[in-house]
Amino acid sequence: SLVVVVNLADKMAAYRSLALLFQSLSLPETLPPMNTSTGLNDPPKPHFPPLFQANVTQFIHGATYNLSMRYDATDGLSRTIGVFHEAVVDGYLRLDAVANSTTELELLNGVCRKIPGAKFLPLFGWLFLAKYEGKKEVLGKECDIWGYTAGTVKLEVASQGNVPVALQEGEFSIVFNTFDPVESFPAGTFDFPTSCSEQAPLCNNETSVKTMDIYVAHPLHIYDVANQDVADLLGDVVFICGDQSASKANNYSLLSHMVVELDPSYGTYILCNGEPGTCVGEEPFFVGRESSLGIAPDRGGQCTSNVATGSWYSLPKKGQCQGLEKPTVHKTRSNQDGCTWRVTKRVKTIELSCLAAQGMNAACEKDQHVPFPTATKVFSTALQTCPDVPPPL
Repeated sequence: SLVVVVNLADKMAAYRSLALLFQSLSLPETLPPMNTSTGLNDPPKPHFPPLFQANVTQFIHGATYNLSMRYDATDGLSRTIGVFHEAVVDGYLRLDAVANSTTELELLNGVCRKIPGAKFLPLFGWLFLAKYEGKKEVLGKECDIWGYTAGTVKLEVASQGNVPVALQEGEFSIVFNTFDPVESFPAGTFDFPTSCSEQAPLCNNETSVKTMDIYVAHPLHIYDVANQDVADLLGDVVFICGDQSASKANNYSLLSHMVVELDPSYGTYILCNGEPGTCVGEEPFFVGRESSLGIAPDRGGQCTSNVATGSWYSLPKKGQCQGLEKPTVHKTRSNQDGCTWRVTKRVKTIELSCLAAQGMNAACEKDQHVPFPTATKVFSTALQTCPDVPPPL
């Protein structure tokens, strides 16, 4: 894939922008660039090898990821592997992403997810339409710059001959630290991870329905948490301190404290964003669970305590209790009778602006990482003192 990032919203935004570009141009996915120039004094266009392995650094919205890439434009295949330190939870995320011409799967700390609509996209299929933009020093190297603009999408590659140095699209960029053409890859290089072949088992740590407090940021006038991701107290503090851009991207203006009853036979945490909720993952009935940012090494924290990082929960719509229904403990996937969760009480809802006015941003910056003692105190105090914002009648 062109851009591999841990943040799903960033990943999908990057994928959509590139997919729309290629769709608008109707470009064949493996079309090689023509080794011709666009002007009398232009250098020859680079012809990058269709098969290569590279160590790259990816920059996206201020974050930096070091990745190992295997790339086969001829057969439409890629594999990207990386290990990232997440300072806010003081742990590591291990990523293994594989894409072919129809599918992309991402394995993150043992949790496998299919990215909807995503597949292999060529890095350089657009290059035959690019225009020469002159020379520029990039990372201490004098490079030829080739660029192409389609609508709001601007693609640019810096190269030295037939070796790419950097590729950029908007706020997303990839720097090639190493670039090694290959004739072929060993068998199995682009096989999907074996753990993606079957669903993870449910948790069986508890035998009775659990009542717990949850917290969720959401848009004005929308209080339904079906197909939404929620968190315990520390988990929501981590979310707010660690990814404040998500609130803007999803038009979140409110923060609610609710009480839920749920079946603790937790399944895989699914990534739900927006209103109405759109979810990534294959857990349509059981409540999903992971440690904050999925940082726990054992299936992202699906069945572990996560007391040091907080927990995130996904509440799938198909598992929501209706009417007077109450959740029951299921234990196995074959039993999908009844329901798995329900909201029993809305405790309070406040405006996120009120939370910010009480110094949440400064508290996050002061604490930097879990357990976020200052930010947790500000968070709890705001829920006590800020005015309640009840649902519309």
